[in-house]
Amino acid sequence: MREVADRIATTDVTVSSLAGELSMHPVALARAFGREPGCSLTAYRRRARVRRAIELLTSTRMPLAEIAGESGFSDQSHLSRIFRAELGATPSSFRLLT
Repeated sequence: MREVADRIATTDVTVSSLAGELSMHPVALARAFGREPGCSLTAYRRRARVRRAIELLTSTRMPLAEIAGESGFSDQSHLSRIFRAELGATPSSFRLLT
């Protein structure tokens, strides 16, 4: 499952295509994955992307739009919405605090 987690976190692979590569049904893969890290594939991917955004926010002065792209979000608005839902703060305010 560690390899699945790495692929989910770093690529835009779909659950269906990943399940096909592993000769598993997508539901079986999702259930197996949920037992290991304790969250869904989607939640794991979202959290991995937020962690990547945090790294970039704290270590670079990149514009938020670039950070969004580098982190796997579709745009800056998507980054801000998910970031706020996960951490309770916008990327801009988080950057100011660090």
